[in-house]
Amino acid sequence: MGKDFHIYCQVPFCHKRCLFCCYMTNFLEHEIRNFSMIPAYINALIREIDVSDVSLEPVLSIVFGGGTPTVLSDSEISKIINHIARKYPLRASENFIMSFETTPELSTLKNLDGFTKNGFNRVSIGAQAFFGEDLRLLGRRSRDIDILNSYENARKAGFDNINIDLMFGFPGQTFKRWRDTISEVIKLSPESVSINPFITWQRKPNIYTEKMEKTGFSEPVFEERVEMFRFAAERLMLVDYRRYMNFVFCKSGYEFSYIKDSFTLQNDTVAFGPGVKASQGNETYLREFSISTYIINSQLKRKVCVTNKKKVRFYLRDYLLSESMFSNSQAFKIFKMPLKEALDEDKIAIGMVQNMVLLGYADLNSKGFFLKHSKLYEALIYMMDYYNRSWSHIEYERN
Repeated sequence: MGKDFHIYCQVPFCHKRCLFCCYMTNFLEHEIRNFSMIPAYINALIREIDVSDVSLEPVLSIVFGGGTPTVLSDSEISKIINHIARKYPLRASENFIMSFETTPELSTLKNLDGFTKNGFNRVSIGAQAFFGEDLRLLGRRSRDIDILNSYENARKAGFDNINIDLMFGFPGQTFKRWRDTISEVIKLSPESVSINPFITWQRKPNIYTEKMEKTGFSEPVFEERVEMFRFAAERLMLVDYRRYMNFVFCKSGYEFSYIKDSFTLQNDTVAFGPGVKASQGNETYLREFSISTYIINSQLKRKVCVTNKKKVRFYLRDYLLSESMFSNSQAFKIFKMPLKEALDEDKIAIGMVQNMVLLGYADLNSKGFFLKHSKLYEALIYMMDYYNRSWSHIEYERN
């Protein structure tokens, strides 16, 4: 590979598939809940690591995501990390981050200690909400007290780099509870906060939104979601946080480059497991979502590459989420053509760009496509809504 890179390991197992979650919808529910598959899955993961390309450059970070990595035992975590360490040179510096995701109800001190013992120094807690009413609306297994306990346990386990994931704009959520949620997270003072808009694009029709509408709960209207986003961002930036990406806020010194690199491809990501998105050079690939198929064929390195046409919408979305712009020079680097020519390859991307310019949310000129700072919140919510309406599934080109 020849340059710095991140390693991502997928742990595609959960006690249940949350109906609101857009990340696990392509996995079979009976597989993600079948924990008896975990030993065979880990062996498959190791086989894939064995046949992966070796870089002479040290690893920037190791990330366990999913799914719910905290379903793994200490020995299972150790088996994967030891294998990675034998295959790849790990960066020996204070900037080397090993991060994992967890849910509040599985953030017991025992589970978190298992990651601490294996060298992990950052944890991302998928709280999504802080209050019982919102947790019930989301169908979460966690309770109010679980959110606070998970944070306290993470501190007790020795983590001084904690991220809390929050969600806004889901059916039934009120501005008041969102405002109170932001106040609560500021009291806890984690090192970073991700405020994620509710999205459904991986599943059409969406089971969760249909279920909520039948019980009288609908998504907040566009203007209210814009104000939710604006309030959270401005409130966080009034205290110790700065905007690292448009939906990610962190304290100084706690920027996590993997998050931005996974959007802008400044550094490569080598990803292991089914359903992963990764990058090498200017190539982006995604893997099939079947856990059972992966267990059989992981060592074959079967990749699914995004077509040039679909690359446009991928990169446009990701750069706008990360940097509020997609420059002409970036388009040349990725597509080997000017941005306007690249946009002509994808009717979904060009349609969104034209609409955002007409609405006054953005500018398109010879230098690239830029979101207007004065309309940043409107632009980003509009963009997510546009993709949500237009992009019900992703088409791939198989190698």
